[in-house]
Amino acid sequence: MEEVIVPPILKEIETINDDQNVKLDNLIRSTNDTMRVELLKTYFKYRTYKKIPQWAKEAAAHIYEDYTTQEGNSFVEDLWSQMSTWEVVPSEEDLKEE
Repeated sequence: MEEVIVPPILKEIETINDDQNVKLDNLIRSTNDTMRVELLKTYFKYRTYKKIPQWAKEAAAHIYEDYTTQEGNSFVEDLWSQMSTWEVVPSEEDLKEE
């Protein structure tokens, strides 16, 4: 079997690539942590009302979509399934019980 000689530049590129992959993994993990916290804050802020302002629902939907796209764990599934059934109101003033 012939020995394959890898030029030094390719080894350097491989090292750089490995370092970048580690950094990307860390960035994705920390971003998922941040998105999870934002969804939790929204959930706990509005759960007693079972209503959510339209802007907060839209923001939460985008965060949830990004979280699942980045393959975050299933922790937020239950939160989102509840939040997605809440009544959407125009503003926070409309949260008050009638």
